Amino acid sequence: MGVVLLDSSAIVGYIDHDDLLHRSAVKTIESAIRAGSALTISAISWAEVMRGAFSGHRDPAAVRQFVVDFGIEILPVDASVAERAAELQATYADRAWSGGRRRLRTPDTLILATADLEADVEVILAGDDQWRQIRGIQARVKLLREQRD
Repeated sequence: MGVVLLDSSAIVGYIDHDDLLHRSAVKTIESAIRAGSALTISAISWAEVMRGAFSGHRDPAAVRQFVVDFGIEILPVDASVAERAAELQATYADRAWSGGRRRLRTPDTLILATADLEADVEVILAGDDQWRQIRGIQARVKLLREQRD
């Protein structure tokens, strides 16, 4: 496995023991590390997870420590990522896509665009099944599954 980009749901799932994605996130992330994969996140995911931390959902220090412990690189959002995100939103904004499915949110398209433009990213680890429907992204979306007791 090459580089794995973690979506916000994967990070929260790993850190939060009460999250429905916790077991799946721990298993999948630790498996990727054992396989030699490097972990990355988009600056957008970082903002989303830290917003939750600053809102009292988790300890900001624990989130920062997660990044340090796993040597996670935070990838920037620049003009080319923003343009690719806009392209993805435009592609999936038609009525056929939105009929029964929600439109792609800007943060989601920025994360997907980051993965698409970062040549080494092979897998996006996410919790949103809708992401698997997106075509034209170079990385494969691997979906975390809810696991209840």
